[in-house]
Amino acid sequence: MHTIFETEAFVLKSSATGEANKVLDILTKDFGFIRATAQGLRHLRSKLRYSLTDFSFVSISLIRGREVWRVTTATKKGDTLSEIKSQESRESLFRVFALLRRVLQGEESNHELFDTIVSFFLFLSENQKDLSKELLLSSEELTVLRVLSLLGYIKDEKEFNNFLGNGSYSKNLLEEVGSKRKLIVTEINRALQASHL
Repeated sequence: MHTIFETEAFVLKSSATGEANKVLDILTKDFGFIRATAQGLRHLRSKLRYSLTDFSFVSISLIRGREVWRVTTATKKGDTLSEIKSQESRESLFRVFALLRRVLQGEESNHELFDTIVSFFLFLSENQKDLSKELLLSSEELTVLRVLSLLGYIKDEKEFNNFLGNGSYSKNLLEEVGSKRKLIVTEINRALQASHL
């Protein structure tokens, strides 16, 4: 008898395997970054087909197999492609998802990191009509800085205390990020180079 684990998750990427299956790269709240298979997902009759689209935010049930996790059920909580109409906002989220796939190594729960991505997703979906390109860029840079900090890659966190203290995305905070863009981008690039990722 397999234990079924339930958690919230983001589908970062999927790829076809076998006749109708898919392998999913998933950021979960309780197990960190995992790779899971979804049986028959590419069949038109699959119940999971519309829940497990790329870039969706889901409640998911999983079984841990010997070598890989397997998805049993999923319910959408949010969908980038339908909730975030702005192409620029989508691309910003996609870049953050690509970064996560690059920097996350193995299964390790990190609730704070997961909550950071949820906050960013909700911020984009709720504010897309009011976001200038400048504020959108600041929100992406702030998210990347927070992710790298939570993974231990930011060297001098005191310099960035204002930005790392909580998960909010206020206009004032984003304007401050914009005013310190050069410093923030330099630190992000240093962290990525130092981590060899």
